[in-house]
Amino acid sequence: MAAHLIASFGWQRLAGAFRVERLPRGLVCGLAYLGIDSMQYSGMGVVRATVAAEGLGLRVLFLFRVRHPPLLVPWSVLGPLVATKAWWRTMYEVTIRVSEQRSVRLRFRDQGLAAAMQPYLRLSSPRSG
Repeated sequence: MAAHLIASFGWQRLAGAFRVERLPRGLVCGLAYLGIDSMQYSGMGVVRATVAAEGLGLRVLFLFRVRHPPLLVPWSVLGPLVATKAWWRTMYEVTIRVSEQRSVRLRFRDQGLAAAMQPYLRLSSPRSG
């Protein structure tokens, strides 16, 4: 039930536009933290991100897949990658244009993922948080 509720606020906003049956091959990063708008997926590396030429793939581990289909977000709908430094951590944020009227904020802390995304997205200068 909890996975269903969480998905309805975060993941499902993206699933309507970016759901896929299978993700392309690419660099896979396990994320300790992922924020989709106000929803947070944190701990245990539940979310995996895949960086491929086709776009940014997102999927959750098998036990948490209820209402969480794999997603493939094309690079063309992702805004610039913004890094924000706060204390000893850097938070990365990118905006996903879901439709002409709606966008979703994606936040993560994984420096390796940010580096892998840079060939496809513009990285804005780090700002202090």
